[in-house]
Amino acid sequence: MEEDERLLPILSNVARQHSLAAEYDGSGNKAGDISADDVDKLAQHFPLCMRHLHARVTEDHHLKHGGRMQYGLFLKAIGLSLEEALLYWKRVFQPRINDEKFAKNYAYNIRHNYGQEGKRTNYSSYSCAKIITTNHPGQGDHHGCPFRHFNADNLRATLRASQVPEPNIQEVLELVKNQHYQVACTRYYEVTHKVPQGQIDLIQHPNSYFDMSMGKTPTQNAKELDQKYTFAKENDTGAAAASASPLKGKPAAAAAAPFAAPGPVGPTKEKEKEVKPPTEDQSFDAMLEGDVPDF
Repeated sequence: MEEDERLLPILSNVARQHSLAAEYDGSGNKAGDISADDVDKLAQHFPLCMRHLHARVTEDHHLKHGGRMQYGLFLKAIGLSLEEALLYWKRVFQPRINDEKFAKNYAYNIRHNYGQEGKRTNYSSYSCAKIITTNHPGQGDHHGCPFRHFNADNLRATLRASQVPEPNIQEVLELVKNQHYQVACTRYYEVTHKVPQGQIDLIQHPNSYFDMSMGKTPTQNAKELDQKYTFAKENDTGAAAASASPLKGKPAAAAAAPFAAPGPVGPTKEKEKEVKPPTEDQSFDAMLEGDVPDF
């Protein structure tokens, strides 16, 4: 029984991540809600990870593969259709990448993300857990979570640029120091949106951050899952009746704990690899998983 009790918070977090992935796979009625022209105007509502990627691609006219995947799937989930995505990326890559090079090296990958090429898988946008714990950025990369992958000086400068008051910057940096990356992001949202502390659930997905910032009705997934786990506990033979979910009453840091990435906070130092375009026989399916060199 004690083991079951310890597993409930972990199972609840896993179920929430699965539910969020299903909600933000881009297959719902959001497709086509925004156009390529809308992206710049909407960037003020992006979470810090996506605002960073938007700023880099706008200034550099390029993102490496990890950044294109993280940002492109996020844009897909907020309503950017395949046609508008192709238009957006072609525009933002100019003048560095001409139309011919874009069609040859990038268009296939974008269509792939929308399930129109390769295995025709409808890829979901990345959750916070996936961004924090997988595919850590290397030299020249801009994907990842700023709260996990920026060093303290870069994060402090980024927070100051976002007009975060100095006391709150120190508060966020302390959360990051203790590896509470999602709690730090949630606190960032509260401060920048002038929301009283503790009034919103732990942010577990960049797209849920965007939805909240846009004033959309918060997802019911968390509440529904809490109800399901309460029901399961109350009807478990031999278990004492419980009137609350295992996550209710827990601090946000505790809820985030299963996804706290180990290791020091700071940029990932990796030896820069030679970059070569994939050959014709290299699978773009593998490229989506990061197994093919970026270009």
